[in-house]
Amino acid sequence: MLRRVPNLPGVLRHFAGPRWTRAYITTIDIPIPSMGPSIHHGLVLKWAKQVGDAVAADDVVAVFETDKVTIDLRSPQAGVIAKHLVETNVRVPIGSPLFRLTQGLPHTTSPEALAACLTVPVPHLGETVANATIVEWVKYEGDRVLADDVVLVLETDKVSVDVCAPVAGVIRRGLANVNDVVHVGGPLFVLAPEVSTKDGSDAAA
Repeated sequence: MLRRVPNLPGVLRHFAGPRWTRAYITTIDIPIPSMGPSIHHGLVLKWAKQVGDAVAADDVVAVFETDKVTIDLRSPQAGVIAKHLVETNVRVPIGSPLFRLTQGLPHTTSPEALAACLTVPVPHLGETVANATIVEWVKYEGDRVLADDVVLVLETDKVSVDVCAPVAGVIRRGLANVNDVVHVGGPLFVLAPEVSTKDGSDAAA
């Protein structure tokens, strides 16, 4: 039996049923490619693309170093960087997941605007809860939200949770689809916060 969690400002509220009709969004993990039979490990020197950045196929995402070569790692497909799966300067095996790529998103936001945006993660859901399922998107790309407005609903085997906007702004991108399983701390959506203009009014970045 699901338990309704208390209202926690900025994060949690009541349960709502599934609803997502605007787009089909897929998320895939891109691995570190093979570099030859004698190369087994390496490390990311730097990330050329950050979380929230749109990439085209063959765009350089990271610079990777082994004991024999330094190579640009490229995105095999177009999409949006949803998560870095490897830390810089940490030795990892070839074939390890490198980054998470979200596809099916309209590319209507400029890189300059994305740089001013923030990526809202899956909130802490309890000591024994590591992941949840998205059951509803309440707000969509382009929707204006106030702080604490519900943006989407998550469900675990113990609780149902509304994820709210931490600040007022405009939803730029959703980074997962209904029925996707998302992990605590993983990215959920990109929000352009409102900024005060010279005349005292508010505008989204």
